[in-house]
Amino acid sequence: MAVEVLEMPDFSDPPDFVDDITEAEVLENSNLVRPTRLYYEECCVLIYGIPIVGPERIEKLKTVLAKLFSFVHPPVSTFIPTDEDGKTKGYCFIEYETPAQTNAAAKVLDGSALDKNHTFSAYVLSAMRDLKEPGANWTPPAKNSYVDAGDLWWWTQNPKCMDQFAIQVETGPGNVNLGVFWNAKGQDPYIVSEDANRLNWSEFIFKWSPSGT
Repeated sequence: MAVEVLEMPDFSDPPDFVDDITEAEVLENSNLVRPTRLYYEECCVLIYGIPIVGPERIEKLKTVLAKLFSFVHPPVSTFIPTDEDGKTKGYCFIEYETPAQTNAAAKVLDGSALDKNHTFSAYVLSAMRDLKEPGANWTPPAKNSYVDAGDLWWWTQNPKCMDQFAIQVETGPGNVNLGVFWNAKGQDPYIVSEDANRLNWSEFIFKWSPSGT
């Protein structure tokens, strides 16, 4: 019995074919929308602070990062740039489906720690349009020299074990007086020092610092 061999149809255009159908005509009855660069940037998060690893550890890094990046919403894609040696550069791009998901992910990931040596900084890519180049006269800030603040716990070492308390009171429109006093047993409280009673010393409600500063 002979076997009939069917010839597959060829849908290729002839060499002299000229496509005169515009993109607008193709999309006329479609819900498709041409993606824009701005929309992509609104759906993309730039993450700084990922580990710099060699090519042999990239797949493991991708697995770890995928779990973290999916905490809010599963990303559409993740791109980790590498250098000529195949090492990661310490940053990556994450694309989410919508700008709302992107903003939520950026808020969660910004400041998140992968480990004790790697803390993320997250930026929605569109927000980086607002960043400006430093001015022509910009110089790095000078490093401040160390200033010894003395013993920050001196007030806990009073020989009579006296406590301190503070009084903050409004003395007039826009004027607030703050004083720090010793609470001495058997006598009236007295001011800690000459400069411990000041007008408008603080613009906020007085609070004790847990660090003694």
